[in-house]
Amino acid sequence: MEHHEQEYHDRINKGVGKDAEDIFEKHLESLGLYSPKDWLKTGTSPWEHEIDLFWFYTDIVLVPDYIFNKNKKLYLTEVKGTKKIKEVDMDKLKQMHDKAKLFKQVEVGISYVNLQTKKVKWYGYEQVEAMWNAIEELQYYHETDFKGNKKGYKELPF
Repeated sequence: MEHHEQEYHDRINKGVGKDAEDIFEKHLESLGLYSPKDWLKTGTSPWEHEIDLFWFYTDIVLVPDYIFNKNKKLYLTEVKGTKKIKEVDMDKLKQMHDKAKLFKQVEVGISYVNLQTKKVKWYGYEQVEAMWNAIEELQYYHETDFKGNKKGYKELPF
């Protein structure tokens, strides 16, 4: 059974997504970047706490998974260990991009972690948006969000 086919709490209990974060953090360190001087995990993961109703926070506050400073640029990144990018993640990236484009020193995008090869590749927002727009139809997960809406996603060609 694939991760997205499992129930939310089952995925959280298994730490789904933690491997991608661990690989990403090692990747940053391999670039000579160290926390908290050069990078910071700004988003929280559900396996790090048990706060009821936490999804309200994530629906209200606009925070990337990580920020890092490299070559005099600040990167705001969502870390993904899957090619399936949710519609809500694209909305979040767009909002961050719209705010960040006022600053030439800030980049917004996705750090895709290939879990098999343990390689990390950066995709800027414009690249992600072009891939997203090239795919016409949304696919849907088997579960709904807390409002009862279908969770739409597109599988991007990372």
